[in-house]
Amino acid sequence: SPLLPKALSDVLKSKGAGKASSSARGTPISCTALLMDGRQLELNFYDTSNIAGIRAQVAKKLHVGKHRVKVACGADVPDDGRTASSCGISDGAVLTVIVLTPVYGVLTHFGVDVPDDVMMQKSQLHEDLFASLPRRTQRQQ
Repeated sequence: SPLLPKALSDVLKSKGAGKASSSARGTPISCTALLMDGRQLELNFYDTSNIAGIRAQVAKKLHVGKHRVKVACGADVPDDGRTASSCGISDGAVLTVIVLTPVYGVLTHFGVDVPDDVMMQKSQLHEDLFASLPRRTQRQQ
């Protein structure tokens, strides 16, 4: 392709032409999601990405519904519509991820308030049922 005259090229560059197309989306951010069980996930998004999108990325990596995932920035659990930059999330940040139990996540998503003792009893029931199941062992043959 023909080269542009230097003067025209300089004007276009001064107006942002020639930069990576990703700059239109914002500044790329790579950060770590730290789960309560110690697992870590690498997340990649833009400073203009909203919290809902970040939660969806975590949920996809964990193979759970996004309504079960909460992302905390410091002591704040920001609303879905806020952007990473408005929450102070920058490149290299560590986000705390809370994964709600399936039923609690669904109830919270629909705004249903369940007393803690009922949730504790349900959790205990699940633990007891899980403990009563025969364990599968993998044998190499």
